[in-house]
Amino acid sequence: MKDKEFNQLWNEIEKDLPITKFEASIIFERGYKACEVVNNLDN
Repeated sequence: MKDKEFNQLWNEIEKDLPITKFEASIIFERGYKACEVVNNLDN
């Protein structure tokens, strides 16, 4: 599921951002983990 979300996001942003797909994947992974932490705090 996460890979599909990332690929959709990448398709939207690759034209606008001067970063590689690898760099974007690291940012996405960290953001995803941050969201999980926040969601766990709410529970």
